[in-house]
Amino acid sequence: MKLRTATPSDGLGVPMRMLLAGAFVGLLAIGTSLGVGWGRGSGSLPGVPGLPRASHRNPGATPRFARSIDGVARPIGVAVAPDGRVYLTEGGGARRIRAFDADGIEDGSFAPPGSASRSWMPMYVAVSPGGDVYVTDAGTQTIHVLARDGSFLRDVASPDGGWSPLGIAFAPDGRLLVTDVTSGRHRVLVFDANEALLSQFGTEGAGDGEFSFPNAVAVDRQGRIYVSDSNNRRVQVFDADGRFLSRIGGQAGRLAAPRGIAIDGDDRLYVVDTVDGDVHVFDVFDTPNQLVEFGGAPGTDGTASYPNGIALGAEGRIYVTDREGNRVQVWSKD
Repeated sequence: MKLRTATPSDGLGVPMRMLLAGAFVGLLAIGTSLGVGWGRGSGSLPGVPGLPRASHRNPGATPRFARSIDGVARPIGVAVAPDGRVYLTEGGGARRIRAFDADGIEDGSFAPPGSASRSWMPMYVAVSPGGDVYVTDAGTQTIHVLARDGSFLRDVASPDGGWSPLGIAFAPDGRLLVTDVTSGRHRVLVFDANEALLSQFGTEGAGDGEFSFPNAVAVDRQGRIYVSDSNNRRVQVFDADGRFLSRIGGQAGRLAAPRGIAIDGDDRLYVVDTVDGDVHVFDVFDTPNQLVEFGGAPGTDGTASYPNGIALGAEGRIYVTDREGNRVQVWSKD
């Protein structure tokens, strides 16, 4: 575990100095072990009966650093649209949503109406199957929906009168998943394609199925839901109905402060650790197993200073927001 200088609170969890203290506790718990801590449900994760294992071309290959998209102000979230367009949110500067083509050429920037005159703070971003852009706003505790050209469409209403949406993602079947960090009831909400609430699960705490600042959320091809439980230093795994299955990391694991997560079509889970500065890759078809990790403490190309978001694009591209490096790293897994 690589311990680094802390930064102030970033709105995504507890102040980083507290995370650093937690990392020391984790270091004592790890000792000399380099393994991954699994919780209840270790062993095979229940999945779809008869679903074949994905065929990995290079299951243990470490992704290589390809290039970076520079000149972005403290990027936090990143998402790739079905047409390959890349969207990212800026946590500094003008706090815009910026769009790039697959080659990293800027293709526009925008923000919701009135954002210049209010406490607008874009966090995570997701793109619907139809190409609409969904952005969580920590400043106004809202989800904004914008068209591909940046025109404002609507806000997603809170299902019960108040919330603090943070992480956001679309499942393969079109459901919308949102993490909520409202004090006292940290949870995950699941909406249908019309943004009607289907279900919710979780509460604030440290037990199985409980959260402390849940950040990103992702769904695999078997319908299992993964949530980066940042301040509990783990990723929790749930079935499609929100029932707890297992956890990756935790007190005895390797994750110091997991933030962005993504799932590829080969049953690989990518987890960004903002304190360690790297990305952990796990095979999660049945028994979770760490394959590789890449990135690390800042200093050269391919290293990051408090990375946060991650998204997967075509041709094996991996996009990682390097928050304090003011850039988006582009990696290749081929």
